[in-house]
Amino acid sequence: MGGGRRAVQGVIGAMLMLTHLACDGFASTFQDKLFHQYGMSFYVMTFHVSCVSCLLSLAGLVLQQQLVSSFTFVAAHPELLPEILLLAVAVRSSLPHVFRKAAAPEP
Repeated sequence: MGGGRRAVQGVIGAMLMLTHLACDGFASTFQDKLFHQYGMSFYVMTFHVSCVSCLLSLAGLVLQQQLVSSFTFVAAHPELLPEILLLAVAVRSSLPHVFRKAAAPEP
């Protein structure tokens, strides 16, 4: 890989990281507004975050034409399935705790 291409990838990576940080900073403000101004429960918020996450992951796999190959990989390595499911459960089970903290009234 040429030096020019690495530089471009580095810039793209830095832009993605800055975008992530900006969106992450905005998320807590938006969540606070949803919880306190609109009275949204953390269960509803958890459900919607999980659905959006699932759709974004699916869209990424489809756009990169990796959906079939990801299923093929798991089919070729079925011993990974318990770890994949455990990771998914761990991530999703932490969401209610995060949203409860965000929904708690300020002292």
